[in-house]
Amino acid sequence: AISKTTLICHWFDLWTDRQRKQFIHAILQRCSRSQLRFTRDWFTETVPITKLDFTTALPRFLSLYIFSFLNPKELCKAAKVSWHWKFLAEQDCLWSPKCVKRGWFLPYSPADNEYGAWKKHYINCAADIDYLIPREAADTYGTLNAPTADAEEVDEKMREKLIRMTIRQKIADHKSQCCGLSVSMFFITCLLRKNVSSGSPYPALSQRHYSSAQQIFGSSQLAQRLILISSNMPAYEVLLDSVKVGVIPILYEHDGVTLESLLYRIEKMLQGLKAQSIGVFAEGDAGEIDLVQGWKINEKNILNHQVREFWEKLAGFAVAKTEGGCLDIFNPLAASEAGVDLINKISTLTGLEVSTPTGISAGSHRHVCSEWLGKRKATLPCVTYFNESKLLSWCRLADVLQEALKTVRKQLRPYLRETQKEVCGRIIGHFMYESMSLAKIQANRELALALSEGLVAVSRERCVLSHFLIQDTKLLRDSADKRTPFARELVQSEKNYVQTLEIVRDVYAAPLQAALSSNRAILSAANVQIIFTDALAVLEMNRTFLQELKERLNEWTPSQCIGDLFLKFGTGLKTYTNFFNNYPVVLKTIDKVRARLLLIYNKIILTTKMKQYRDFVQQVSYSDNWRHSPCHPSKEANRYLIQTQDVSQLICPNMDINPSLRIYEHIRDLRLFLFNDALVITMLSVSHLPFEFASKTTCHFLASVVLHRLIIEDIPDTKYIKNAFTLQGPKRQWICITEDEDDKFTLLSGLQSAVNAAVEQK
Repeated sequence: AISKTTLICHWFDLWTDRQRKQFIHAILQRCSRSQLRFTRDWFTETVPITKLDFTTALPRFLSLYIFSFLNPKELCKAAKVSWHWKFLAEQDCLWSPKCVKRGWFLPYSPADNEYGAWKKHYINCAADIDYLIPREAADTYGTLNAPTADAEEVDEKMREKLIRMTIRQKIADHKSQCCGLSVSMFFITCLLRKNVSSGSPYPALSQRHYSSAQQIFGSSQLAQRLILISSNMPAYEVLLDSVKVGVIPILYEHDGVTLESLLYRIEKMLQGLKAQSIGVFAEGDAGEIDLVQGWKINEKNILNHQVREFWEKLAGFAVAKTEGGCLDIFNPLAASEAGVDLINKISTLTGLEVSTPTGISAGSHRHVCSEWLGKRKATLPCVTYFNESKLLSWCRLADVLQEALKTVRKQLRPYLRETQKEVCGRIIGHFMYESMSLAKIQANRELALALSEGLVAVSRERCVLSHFLIQDTKLLRDSADKRTPFARELVQSEKNYVQTLEIVRDVYAAPLQAALSSNRAILSAANVQIIFTDALAVLEMNRTFLQELKERLNEWTPSQCIGDLFLKFGTGLKTYTNFFNNYPVVLKTIDKVRARLLLIYNKIILTTKMKQYRDFVQQVSYSDNWRHSPCHPSKEANRYLIQTQDVSQLICPNMDINPSLRIYEHIRDLRLFLFNDALVITMLSVSHLPFEFASKTTCHFLASVVLHRLIIEDIPDTKYIKNAFTLQGPKRQWICITEDEDDKFTLLSGLQSAVNAAVEQK
């Protein structure tokens, strides 16, 4: 049988693929059910299933949590996959939040075994366009929240009344021109204004509302006005709240945003429309515009190719100058000659009329309400973009904030200096502990404290001595029961005092003397003698006195006496007199020694850290990542951080298939640090502490690539992946993905700009 099997296998190896398939088909047709089941089990074990319905493997609550991220349209599509998916996609826990969000409340309570009631209610309401605002829904169906106060209800009604009046007025003014377009446009704008006043931290960055507004603007070729507002402006929330109806504000982060990404946001906001005018509201003075981080626009860098390209593209978003297109810059450039030259160059690059305030006004930000340079004299540009009353309120608030910051800086400066000294002292002490022995550190830190405590103890002993000398006769007449506890307490106090002096001798004096003997002196012999001679003499005298007291206490009887010991001890009080007289000299010597030791310790610390740094460089010198790392000492002087971004690292199991059909797997989370000369890649880990809301984020270094050796490749969006790109280093490749398209564009634009600058410098 074995020889026949070998012969058949030999024939099988010689056949073509078609012949092999025919043979397998013929063999499987001859097999019984048990043999076919054996073949199936063998295939399942050898070739595992790669596709699995997650709803059959995960618990139901996890499957419902995943479905909760789908919108109603996607849930309806998911319900068509299978009966099990239909059951999950129609659960009330998925549809009730979507109904309540739109004010559609179910007028009855579903039964225990009933499901799909909220979905049916959603479909009925959507079909009838039965939309209720939260206030009307609460009046009709009630609310689960606590009732609001009467004053809040009155304010809400007044706000809604003003919105309706504004809508009616705008409809009446623009009905003939816009043919109903202004109705929807101003309704969306009023909703945006309402969201701004509701306390959102970044109301101007709500892309959902802007997308809706752009759909309304899409039928027209002309938007009204657009203004860029930097996050560096003080009290920008008040500034956003003062934007007029019909003006599109774009609040952008000053740090980490490039000129290219700022243009991308403007293009995405307008969606092919043309603005009547564009305003730029950023920090700066009479000679420059602090637009984004790393770019303070002035007459020196206005002709830079990146800056020139920005202004040229920005002008493309506005109508031509002949049609009234203009550029309004809220910096007082017209107040200086350098600013006027900058205005002329910007006007030449953009081909638009540039208008700026003259700066003739009191206050740090009130120049925006002063006279403006330009041909338009009817209305000021600041009134065109903002409500004048609210803009004046913002100016006053900005002035108050500036004054408050000056006062805070002035008041906190001494505390910050003290904190800085304390931190420096702790750092120095930490390195001193690592580089020197504990005894040497304590000698410098606790010597004065120990000596002062000894001085207090000596003074206490003098008082005890005089007390005994005066009351000696009375003590002899006391009973043994009263004299014995007193004698024991005296011996204990003297023992504690001697132990303190022995600490001074063993911890401080002895190591310093040993250092002198080993030719590695920390202090000179003269300084050691000045500081410790009197203290050691006091120690010897008190140690002898303590030994005599212990001997008397061991032989204690009612007739035993200790007065003679105090008389003998009093003959040596000249030692204490010398200690008191030399105490100021000891303190001065300690101060001088401390200052000199601090210099020595600093040198030792510097030498130690340089050795550690050298060892570390030698340890990783064979790594290619280190040779191109931004931590290299030759690059530390001119390095600065440009941008940080959190991404996810992916891997493709099979790179041989078509790129549009590739499926990627998530490996880990990364945090990218973009410097001006290198890209540092770290692994991001987030840990949560029990019973605390805060989380701890840790970055572990993985690799670093110099920018002139970094290759950036974009990965086109497919139905399996979006917002992905590839970073190619000299030896490694990282496939990364961001959460949304804006983060990807901002990161890639910053990377490309930094890479181009690094290549030019190279």
